[in-house]
Amino acid sequence: MNGMNLVEKSLNRLRLPGVIMLLKLMDWVAKSKWIFSRDKVVFKKDQTSDQNIHVVLALFEKDYLRKDIINLCDVLVANKCYVTAVNTKKLDTENIEIAKKYFGKYIERFNYGRDFSSYKTGVKSFYRDNGDQKSVKLLFLNDSVFYSKRGLDEWVKELINSEIPVTGTTENLEVEHHIGSFTLAVMKSVFMQKRFKKYWFSYKDTDLRAQVIKKGELKFSKVLKKCISSLTYFRALYNSERFYHFIKSDSARIFRENFSFYNRRSALTGLGLQIPTLDLNQILQYMRRFVVEDRDLEEAQNLKASDTSEGGFGKSLKILNEKDFNFIVSAKDLKQYLNKNITNEYERALIDEEVDKAIIFGWHEIFRQGSQIHTNCIILSHMGVPFIKLDLIFRGVCAREDIKALTSNLPEDEVEDLINMLYSRPFGETSLFGWRKTAFMNGLI
Repeated sequence: MNGMNLVEKSLNRLRLPGVIMLLKLMDWVAKSKWIFSRDKVVFKKDQTSDQNIHVVLALFEKDYLRKDIINLCDVLVANKCYVTAVNTKKLDTENIEIAKKYFGKYIERFNYGRDFSSYKTGVKSFYRDNGDQKSVKLLFLNDSVFYSKRGLDEWVKELINSEIPVTGTTENLEVEHHIGSFTLAVMKSVFMQKRFKKYWFSYKDTDLRAQVIKKGELKFSKVLKKCISSLTYFRALYNSERFYHFIKSDSARIFRENFSFYNRRSALTGLGLQIPTLDLNQILQYMRRFVVEDRDLEEAQNLKASDTSEGGFGKSLKILNEKDFNFIVSAKDLKQYLNKNITNEYERALIDEEVDKAIIFGWHEIFRQGSQIHTNCIILSHMGVPFIKLDLIFRGVCAREDIKALTSNLPEDEVEDLINMLYSRPFGETSLFGWRKTAFMNGLI
């Protein structure tokens, strides 16, 4: 996955204004058709007294429901959730009957506005059906992720039982801090507020991806933050604090010891930007920092005194950095190399500690950057998050070599389905051409 060359970048810049105009025109045409369309309530059941959790589920399912969506709905129903499903495609007759087992209300709408327009339809239906009087929590879910059976029930229970007024699964630190809108839960104290209702009833539908991100995910997070008294009530289940405790635990030993295997190989996104990965060079940088900078003055002076001496950390790390990268793929390899090449007894005694510390720090630094569900997809899956984003290959976040690590803890009967869905959308930079490639490289599709 190589980035664009200079010629491609120049053409990309030249095409961009025209591409933006084309996308706006396409949005206008689609919106014109949508205005004259009508949402179809295919079926509706009353919300029972024990169904006090309301779920708005945004779908893009043609003819049939995916197996993983059925698995999700099985768990939701088992946990007494009332599901309002909003689909921008149509199910066939057989699958509508299947849907009746899981959905309290099923709506089919014109395919315009992406997931946030489907959320809007579901939320408005929620208020009009007096769901706000019957429910204590409102969940937002969509099918942009693959839901694994592994850990699914535990995750749903954790989400609905959270006492935090605004709870998501993962954070996103791109542009500004917000919670991923593909899984989000809000308590009654939030969805009964006027500003919450006003946001949804005034939300302006659009097909433009950049606008959906800006006016949808980012603005919605701002509204949610205004609905709570403190940011401590705005939290992701799998936040950086939880990750820090995990990466230090015995459960994460395999990640510390085999950082090369569980590290994403892909270092590029479809925007041509590098995203963080944990490689040997970074681990060495962190080691230099911890060995020299993060100890007390006396220890630091001792280490600095031997840093350039024969057999010290500094010399060994410099040599390694130059010639031995290909031979070190695990923490064990690195420790063995340093034990062989460091003769200073004081520094040899620190090898295990410093290597482990650098790897833990490296993983944690990566976790605190960008879109966590993308950047940390492999390690989040092993932490217990039961879903995987379906655009990992398309966005260039994962390379082919990453898929084995990503799926290594999934049930065997799910792996093939997931791989097929991931590869149904090949990397946009190499599979798209003309204006579509330009749009992709600028984050517009």
